[in-house]
Amino acid sequence: MKSAEQDRKLTFREWLEHIWYYYKWQILILGLIAVFVIIATVQLFTKSDPDVGIMVVGKTTLTAEGTADFKEVCYSLMSDYNDDGEKSVNYLELTVSENGETTNAQYNSDLTALQRFNTEVASGNSIIYLVNEPYYERLKEFGVLAKLTDVLPASAIPAETVDEYGVYLRELEIHFAAGFSRLPGKLVLCIRRSPEQDDITYGRTMEYWRGNQLFFRSLFEYKHPTEE
Repeated sequence: MKSAEQDRKLTFREWLEHIWYYYKWQILILGLIAVFVIIATVQLFTKSDPDVGIMVVGKTTLTAEGTADFKEVCYSLMSDYNDDGEKSVNYLELTVSENGETTNAQYNSDLTALQRFNTEVASGNSIIYLVNEPYYERLKEFGVLAKLTDVLPASAIPAETVDEYGVYLRELEIHFAAGFSRLPGKLVLCIRRSPEQDDITYGRTMEYWRGNQLFFRSLFEYKHPTEE
């Protein structure tokens, strides 16, 4: 026969304690999964696509303050090209050593940067490049760069250029702007060809490329304020 204690119905609190005692790990795991799903869903629907994609490659590392200054200048020059209600810059910085630096740590770091660079070129997330000369030559070897005359009016192209595809940052007034002034003047500024002309198929639309082209032009036409 069942005892009176066994026949007594559990209160709601006792029932919860009973469930927690026997199934607490399953509950915790399911709870964590639910949290991750909710966070991922929120990020999926709230994440805005970038208006501009910029990749910097060279012996340089912007501080958090420098990166913030760099982006603020970008925001002041750009428009909301994709009309999503927010200005957004996808900024990627790859730090590489100069020629002659051959320590193991630097070699491994350079190899990682090169792999990321190749991946970035294939994916097409970055359309505008500020790169040192070795990486500039790689971009030309890949055949992905647009001629300056194809994307800029003649009035915006400085007299001194590296060649038909790029110009040294030091030749432009944008180099005096906050954030940009912390980058080496010998970095080469160039832009990728449009998806319609590119030999490498990458996952970006013409609309995204046109926004980058407009911003690229604004970098060339920037006039740094003079102190009176």
